[in-house]
Amino acid sequence: MTDWKSILEQLSQANGISGKESEVTQFITKIIQPWTDEIKTNSLGSLIAIKKGESNHHPRLMISTHIDEIGFVVSAIEKGGFIRMEPRGGVDPKILPAQMLHILTQQGQIPAEVCTIPPHLLLSEERDKVMVYEKLLLDTGLDENEVKSRIRIGDPIVFAMPFQSLAGSRFSGKSLDNRASAVVSMKLLEALQRTKHQWDVCCVFSVQEEVGCKGAKTSAHELQPSVAIALDVCFGEQADTKESDTYPLGSALPLGVGPNFSKKLLQLIQNSANEDQIPHVLDPTPFPRGTDASTIQTVLEGIPTALISLPLRYMHTPIETIDEKDLNNASRLLQSVIRKLDEEYREGFKC
Repeated sequence: MTDWKSILEQLSQANGISGKESEVTQFITKIIQPWTDEIKTNSLGSLIAIKKGESNHHPRLMISTHIDEIGFVVSAIEKGGFIRMEPRGGVDPKILPAQMLHILTQQGQIPAEVCTIPPHLLLSEERDKVMVYEKLLLDTGLDENEVKSRIRIGDPIVFAMPFQSLAGSRFSGKSLDNRASAVVSMKLLEALQRTKHQWDVCCVFSVQEEVGCKGAKTSAHELQPSVAIALDVCFGEQADTKESDTYPLGSALPLGVGPNFSKKLLQLIQNSANEDQIPHVLDPTPFPRGTDASTIQTVLEGIPTALISLPLRYMHTPIETIDEKDLNNASRLLQSVIRKLDEEYREGFKC
């Protein structure tokens, strides 16, 4: 029996900032290889796994989930061996002081701490200022010569937070945006070994989403799918946030509704959820968000696209929190949709 908790933990702890995702794709490949008919990594780095259906026409469903994580790169080495960094993806600098990070060098990872000035030494005019990257430095404990010999400009930097099991069915760690969704696709591929389906299912583990959804765009060009479903995370309910902006964890799957999404595909997903009693809610999305769905929709002459989200707390921090119930429900929902994709639907998804 597949140990999905262990796989989620290993995916969370794998290092893969945008543009440097190969450690993640190699791990996923090792797990899903027995469940696919075709598997490859394209020239940009996205992993494409195909499970063929029974139709002779081979219509394609593309399921896209990005696997890159937010992080940083070394931008300069200062006097005394202190290191400057710049973000790769959207990281709010105010969460960083006193955080532990890992610098990924050619010789291995080096622990580093984000320097912070004790409050006793701050000038009064500095205490209420917003933190900016120009004020942040890293301390590895190495002297200047050692730093310069072991660390290079451009070396990736990632959060050093361990994966944690919380109470109930929840987990916390880095990069659960969007490795949690990657587990959904992996669970789906395993389940399809026991499921008859007409359409080819193409699971894309896309790269460089955090810097412009590049992996999803190039993969959609390559696959030219009939329809596509993006899997990503959305804002989970937490303290001091508007109820209208967030969704409870482990309760119901948000389904995107708006101009970015195909009404017919959304209706099929809703019907599938209702028939299999999978809790879901509509997630109003008046403008395309920064998910794979936003770019897939406009590839070629246009691809009917949908978005299924997993509520996640503390997005773009090292303590992102997810509920296992949502992962299981998302996998079940995709299986239900795929069972309904028969020849009748092959020409039916026009906006």
